[in-house]
Amino acid sequence: MLSIVGVDHKTAPIDIREAFSFKPAEVVDFLRRAKSLKIINGGVLVSTCNRMEIYVDSDLDEKELEHHLIRFVIEYKRMPNTHRRYFYFLSEEAAVHHLFALVSGYRSLVQGETQIVGQVKEALFLARSGSVTTNIILRLFDKALEVAKVVRTTHPVKAVNASAGAAAVELMRRKYGDGLKMGRTLIIGAGQMAVTVIQSLKSLGVTDIAIYNRTADRAVKCAEGHQISQVYHGDTLSTALRGVRWLWVATSASTPIIDKSSFSEGMMPVDIFDMALPRNVAEDTAEIEGISLYCIDDLGSLYSGANAMIPEGVRELIDTAIIEFQQWREGLTIRDVYSLVRSDAEEILAQELANISMDMDSAVADEVRKHCAHLSHLYSTTMITRLRRLTEETKDPVYADVVKKLLTM
Repeated sequence: MLSIVGVDHKTAPIDIREAFSFKPAEVVDFLRRAKSLKIINGGVLVSTCNRMEIYVDSDLDEKELEHHLIRFVIEYKRMPNTHRRYFYFLSEEAAVHHLFALVSGYRSLVQGETQIVGQVKEALFLARSGSVTTNIILRLFDKALEVAKVVRTTHPVKAVNASAGAAAVELMRRKYGDGLKMGRTLIIGAGQMAVTVIQSLKSLGVTDIAIYNRTADRAVKCAEGHQISQVYHGDTLSTALRGVRWLWVATSASTPIIDKSSFSEGMMPVDIFDMALPRNVAEDTAEIEGISLYCIDDLGSLYSGANAMIPEGVRELIDTAIIEFQQWREGLTIRDVYSLVRSDAEEILAQELANISMDMDSAVADEVRKHCAHLSHLYSTTMITRLRRLTEETKDPVYADVVKKLLTM
């Protein structure tokens, strides 16, 4: 069974999503443990600022899988069982549709944003490198990325920002206008989110920009790539913060790197936009007079209701891709059944031949073995032909699944 368990910006506030966010090192460990407990056969875990979703291939039925997988996530993150209410569970076609719509840009907080494609690719790479996928999961994600490429080429979403970073800059532009150009701007981080913030600020004419990153080479590389002369790294964060008016924070740190102690009293107003999850700025920082703190969830006011509908043309492309994936999957199951039927038939015939071959001369025994091999092939192909016909006539793969279960009991 293909299924998704997850939380996102629609079902859970930022503190809950933060609690269930996964660092790259945790992803493979979690999937391996779930596999060892026989909850899943394999899967991919996507963890971003807006969602944590686990896509799995499992032998459990729907109710068992939902119960055990959500419970294991909660236990793994050491959260109370009451957090179960924030999770959603989708299975089979609904799960496939969700993934295809997600990578096409129609499930994000910012409709049409492009970062999700890279994030899904990274999640797939982690799962593949950790050997925690299955053929079905790999084909599902390959198909999803195919769909995304076609949708984004033929039905580009216009008049939206390409990422959450660009959307955050747009939110602040609407609030402060040309005020964004006044005063010193500091970007903490040098990853993709920080880059999109820098690009968006520069497009608005913001020039007084500085960069801080813990690692020197990444800070310098990012600064040089965007013609920024003010570069800070290592233990110079307190220096970088002096005189700052606009602060954008987007790092992969698992705990806050900015808190109340980062600022002195009597300083000028500071607007801070924390783009990270887990959050990089402690909540109590907002208690300081003159500081305004924003987080990724504040983008909801900018894009509320923007991604409620998937256009008809995109829906048709996704529906077609789902049918193609299901046809591939049905064929895969039937191929598996054929191998099992053939193996069973050959094993039974071999056992019978072992009982009677001692009473035959070698020539007769060879002829009997050849005939048995022919019967094994004939029996297997006849059964698979009938099974394929039944599946096509009923458009229901359950028959192949039932036969496969019988043969693997």
